[in-house]
Amino acid sequence: MLTLVAAGVWGYMLQAAPYELGTVLWPEKWVWEDFMGHARFVLQLDYICTFGASFLWLGYEYVGLYWVGGIRGWDWVGVVSMMPVVTAVGGPAAGVAFAWWWKERLINRGAGNQ
Repeated sequence: MLTLVAAGVWGYMLQAAPYELGTVLWPEKWVWEDFMGHARFVLQLDYICTFGASFLWLGYEYVGLYWVGGIRGWDWVGVVSMMPVVTAVGGPAAGVAFAWWWKERLINRGAGNQ
């Protein structure tokens, strides 16, 4: 449910933002004189660091699954090919949720639950 809300907010932001996506998400300069500039900078860095750390952590999870034999053959192709599509369409939160779901699917398959 939260993934659908996050994807809806992402879609609304893409449609309603008066600025380009790079301007909204990526800091342009490092020094401001006003409070709003500082707040925008902190929120942009928080967004980048939070989702960057989430994707890095999920990457470590997939490497761990590979080492214990949870990822076999071409299993990795599905998540690698779908992650950019899901992230572009539904936003980074939907991308993290999709990668988490895929990881849980692989774990359940390895435990004989699928």
